[in-house]
Amino acid sequence: MDHPDQLRKEFEGRVRALDATTVEGDPDARRINQLSAELRDRVAEWDELGLTQEILTPLLRSEAAGIRASAAGFLLRRGEQERSLVVLREIAEDISLGDVSSMAETALMAWDAEQR
Repeated sequence: MDHPDQLRKEFEGRVRALDATTVEGDPDARRINQLSAELRDRVAEWDELGLTQEILTPLLRSEAAGIRASAAGFLLRRGEQERSLVVLREIAEDISLGDVSSMAETALMAWDAEQR
């Protein structure tokens, strides 16, 4: 099994690939869906091994807003609600982050709807 640091780098690479696909002009919806599914599947593997929190929690402090938002989105339903909500709200409020801000806002709206 890979070391958690290696798995964090893998997560970051997958998120960066997804971000690059969505900002390169005309987005390829099929590619975006494929990359998103691969990322979800990989996190599900970590869930089965009980590693998701160990891998993703340090990424809540990443310099890259997209990495923070993605990690927070996954951790929100995996026992890290308080910290994840803080990160998502901070990103959602910063409209200069563009799509990442919108993604965080969408995650918060979905979370709020689930809590009702």
